Amino acid sequence: MTDNEKLQKLLKEVDETDRMELDILQAAVTSTRSAYQSEATANRKKDWDAAKEGLREELDRLWTSYMVQEERFENRKAALEYLNSNGYSVSQGKLYGHAKKGLLKLQADKSVLKSSLEAYIDNPASGLIRHGDVGPSEEDKAQSAEKLKYEVSILKTKDAKQKFDFEKEQGKYILKDEFEMEVSARAAVLDSGLSYWIKSNVAEWIQVCCGSQEKRSELMQLMLEGKDQRLNEFAATDRYQVMFVDVEDSE
Repeated sequence: MTDNEKLQKLLKEVDETDRMELDILQAAVTSTRSAYQSEATANRKKDWDAAKEGLREELDRLWTSYMVQEERFENRKAALEYLNSNGYSVSQGKLYGHAKKGLLKLQADKSVLKSSLEAYIDNPASGLIRHGDVGPSEEDKAQSAEKLKYEVSILKTKDAKQKFDFEKEQGKYILKDEFEMEVSARAAVLDSGLSYWIKSNVAEWIQVCCGSQEKRSELMQLMLEGKDQRLNEFAATDRYQVMFVDVEDSE
């Protein structure tokens, strides 16, 4: 089907607004064609092609809206009966008045496309309320509350993660493996230091206690065993309390 054939068919179907749009576009095609025929320049050919393309796009759009087979109501009365039978309480006078104002779009033959009627129902300006639409059920409310609770939980988790990542970048956290390696190294140093301290001072401790130097080895062994026990307890600890001190405040 040629563009001109589409145009002639659509002019019989479209409403006044769309008919005016088609007339304007058709006039643009005629004008630019005449200008090109009088002086065949590249710019005038470009203007003519643009006008034809504009008309063609509008023809395709209107053809889809008007000519593609779609369920429709023969007239406003049929549309009114459909509304009433589906629970919408609306009077004939109100519906006809809305059609006159353009809230309900009519075709050129006064028929009503189902898509137009659905758009009218969804338009808040129509004021249509369906019987039984008294708000969400208790089940719907419970589901909404559960959904909201879940979304809040997700947001809290996301916020906590972002806070942790930020504090980690500030140096307030270290990797567990790195911490355990540091603790092990310090424990080794502590073990060596304590052993040397005990061995170096055991004689003095015996003398201070007015004891016999012959018991020196027994005393040292007892102290070393106590030291080992404390170190084992230190090494077995899997939870530590770490205090961070602001460098500026400590200075």
